[in-house]
Amino acid sequence: MSALVDLVLGIVTSIGGFVEAGSISTAAEAGAEFGFQLVWAIAIATLMLGMLVEMSGRLAAVSKQSMAAAVRERFGIKFQMIPLGAELVIDTMLLAAEIGGAAIAITLLTGVPWQWWVIPIGALVWWILWVCGFGVVEYGMGLLGLVTLSFVYSAWRLQPPAHALRASLVPSLPQHDWVRYAFLSVS
Repeated sequence: MSALVDLVLGIVTSIGGFVEAGSISTAAEAGAEFGFQLVWAIAIATLMLGMLVEMSGRLAAVSKQSMAAAVRERFGIKFQMIPLGAELVIDTMLLAAEIGGAAIAITLLTGVPWQWWVIPIGALVWWILWVCGFGVVEYGMGLLGLVTLSFVYSAWRLQPPAHALRASLVPSLPQHDWVRYAFLSVS
């Protein structure tokens, strides 16, 4: 039973990892501005993500090593430093954005300027990692990832017109502001 719980939490966490605050706000903005016109971009991105995960899983199953280990073995540590450095920069920016987003959320609740919340939130994250360990973070985020399912439920309850959803799976030109449309389609 524990393995099943771990599997379900892993799946929900992986979905929650890709559907985060930035994705949700970008999708909401795109939907408010262009309606269903950009559903094709989400469908293509989902398909490409599934193919990437499948290929990575196949590589790991056949070679008995992770993608990073396979890259290091094939191209050497000097080559691996390029994507590793890029990942470090991106992860640092993501952490800063997440802490900033949490600070803004608390500002909306309290009225205290967001700058006052950045250090306490960063300290709280550090404390949780230091005292509780990664297991609490893993399972806690997995449970919070269940919030992602509320978006699926909301979409089901709103019952969007099926013909509009089907038509939006084919890319179309916008009626206005094609530059913004292009930006949102790759966001």
